[in-house]
Amino acid sequence: AAIATKGLVVGISTEPLLRDKAASTYLQSWGERARAVAAFLALQRPELTLRLEELQDAYGPSLRPELGALVVSAETEPGGRAVNVQRGALQISPVRLVVVPLVQSNQGEKLSSSTRRLEDELQLAFWRCWRRSEMQRRTRGTRWSKLLPPLAKMAAERLSERPEECQRQLHRLMAPSTTEMALARWLEYLFVVAGPELLDVMTNDLAFDAAMEDRL
Repeated sequence: AAIATKGLVVGISTEPLLRDKAASTYLQSWGERARAVAAFLALQRPELTLRLEELQDAYGPSLRPELGALVVSAETEPGGRAVNVQRGALQISPVRLVVVPLVQSNQGEKLSSSTRRLEDELQLAFWRCWRRSEMQRRTRGTRWSKLLPPLAKMAAERLSERPEECQRQLHRLMAPSTTEMALARWLEYLFVVAGPELLDVMTNDLAFDAAMEDRL
């Protein structure tokens, strides 16, 4: 939007390009994503003519002769070069490739939308498991009501860097369980960041009896 002079064409991916995305069930519909793009660009460059189009393949509207620039990420820059090869084959002038850097996580790694969706899915599964463990009453009014949300978020961020362990934890959190099993599963999830010592602290704070601590 910052470099556009007259208008902007935005290709928004449709289902064929999204079905294999990680945590694709958390993707908004095409209409919701299109409205969010339109609202953002209306704030940034309200004078531009905006056209939102369904992106169903790797090229989308990028082969149109009137386009002068194509915005790509550092990761999709090869795709931008492929666009110019195809434009050349069609005897269309190449577009200028505008490469934007990737957003990095706190660990210096690429932060992708797929990773964020996976983290959201993990946290949602955690809270569902937590509710099955019937711990709302025990934690209400204690320090755990404030500690659990950041711990759950930290665990999701760390697990998203380890795909196999992430899927294992997600499966365990979502599997049917008894109240006690649910408690054991969300504790195991939090061990990713807090370690087994977490159980000792919770046992003291929440008055678990010795028999339950042994079973957990």
